[in-house]
Amino acid sequence: FKQRTRDLVVEVGRLDYERKKFKTAAAMFEKALLANSKDYLSHYYMGKIASETGGSAGLQQAVTHLTTAVQLNENFADAYRELGLAYYKQRNKPK
Repeated sequence: FKQRTRDLVVEVGRLDYERKKFKTAAAMFEKALLANSKDYLSHYYMGKIASETGGSAGLQQAVTHLTTAVQLNENFADAYRELGLAYYKQRNKPK
């Protein structure tokens, strides 16, 4: 059941993210990751949410999720952009 509804859960999470409902969006993406831990899109959005809401600890979580998204899909340019922004917020200029 989880595998079959994962796409719907990701889409609901994306819509919640766009509406700035970060807690419910994060819950949806966490559910999607429980069904498939190799879902690059869920890692991407979890990274974006952590970057926007988590302060300095959130930035480290953001880097972790975004790095995973990049590793899972090397052609996903948005993840590279967000990863660069997270490093910039951390003042990590070499990365």
